[in-house]
Amino acid sequence: MASGAIPSDDPTRTLVHARPDDPGLAHLAIAGGTYTILVTGEQTVARAGETVNIPANAPHFFRNSFDQPARLLCMCTPAGQDEYFLRVGDRVDGPTSPPPALTEEEQAERRDRAAALASDYRTELLIG
Repeated sequence: MASGAIPSDDPTRTLVHARPDDPGLAHLAIAGGTYTILVTGEQTVARAGETVNIPANAPHFFRNSFDQPARLLCMCTPAGQDEYFLRVGDRVDGPTSPPPALTEEEQAERRDRAAALASDYRTELLIG
């Protein structure tokens, strides 16, 4: 579904109940933080015409400016952004696992991969 049209509504989808401590969840290290995919794009239950998020295409970034861990709930619609994160991130063991220590070369490779795949997922990276 990466670069295709937004899928048609599917009224047969069922409610998804996500638990942050579910051992089957994907935990990824991306851009210096650890992210957990609670609900994948395939699991969403939003119907055509419903609003489930703030307006799309707003430039944004995430930064924890405190010296303590923080949590962020990020909902991406339409579905598919989770696939992008799975392709550019590094899996880690759990939601409190620190991201891997990457060399400058490895960090550059992750940035290059994210940039190369961005348009496939209707994403624009603003690096500055």
